[in-house]
Amino acid sequence: MWRCKECGGEIVALFGTQKQVISETCELGKDLDEPIILQLECKKCYCHVDNFNQIERIADWVEEEE
Repeated sequence: MWRCKECGGEIVALFGTQKQVISETCELGKDLDEPIILQLECKKCYCHVDNFNQIERIADWVEEEE
């Protein structure tokens, strides 16, 4: 798994999606598209990058023991 270079925390992906706004009171309807990755961030210290092309700036890959 990817581990933060600063604190050793786990790197996670934050997802977002577009939804219809179906009323004047801003009630949300169905999803309009597939979820997209907004950013990759550390669960502990919240350092982040925008995409997988940049992940090695903040993290190292560490094989997990089984």
